[in-house]
Amino acid sequence: LNVRIETKSRWSFESGVLYSRIGQSEKSDGRPPLLMASASGVVADASMLTHRNSLGATKVKSSGLENGAQDMGISYVPQRYGGYQGDIRQILDYVEVPLLARYRLVDRQLDLSVTGGFSANFLADNNAFMFDGGKKTYVGYTQGMDAFSVSSSLGLNLEVPIFKSLSFNMEPRFKYFITSVNSD
Repeated sequence: LNVRIETKSRWSFESGVLYSRIGQSEKSDGRPPLLMASASGVVADASMLTHRNSLGATKVKSSGLENGAQDMGISYVPQRYGGYQGDIRQILDYVEVPLLARYRLVDRQLDLSVTGGFSANFLADNNAFMFDGGKKTYVGYTQGMDAFSVSSSLGLNLEVPIFKSLSFNMEPRFKYFITSVNSD
């Protein structure tokens, strides 16, 4: 949901409620196994295992690892998930409330404008998945994520009118979190 208020000059202002997803993926690093699993696939002390990167530490739920180890047919849980060719993905979902200003650079058949502003971001979901051979396994979440954060946004907008009240809009944006998303 997005609302824009046009002024008589080249300026307009917009706000709304958006859903956004950010995250990062890290490939395996080929390190040797850290924890061994029994023949039944049960992992010892799996709840103590974490995976740390620039986004934060992934808190691994032991049931996710046990199921993942059994599903993938491996007999151990690799350190940093590195004993197989796969990756771990941390995925964060936010409800975003932006407050943006737009300045129209070109006002013709093809509108070109610059957009900038700030957003309040409310954490809606926090998951970590292990991917190996096309298989997706839930393994936990990223620890210490803040429920609220503030980000800035800068974009370049291209708008082509199709009808009087309908237009095609393409706007790549660069977003930068001003406050840390993780308190750890």
